[in-house]
Amino acid sequence: MEDRFDKIFESVVIKYHEMRLYRYNDAIRVIDECEKRRIKILGVDSFRLLPNKKIQPFMEFSHDYSALAIPLTWNKARGDICLYSQKDLVFEIVY
Repeated sequence: MEDRFDKIFESVVIKYHEMRLYRYNDAIRVIDECEKRRIKILGVDSFRLLPNKKIQPFMEFSHDYSALAIPLTWNKARGDICLYSQKDLVFEIVY
């Protein structure tokens, strides 16, 4: 199922090695699609894209939702990402 799920966002994903990173609006869409399909979000990490095509982890924003009940993960992830929407970050949504 995840392969088909990932294909939905193929045009907006930023691939960095094995990671799939999303800009703010696209990360919200991924979370919405997880909720629609009832897929648990295990965590969200954030990164800065650097000019030299590298990334820098933004350690202030790294959240683990693995201990939360499935329905709580979607709203928690959306709320946490909203706090950093103005920081020009990209997000890895782990599901």
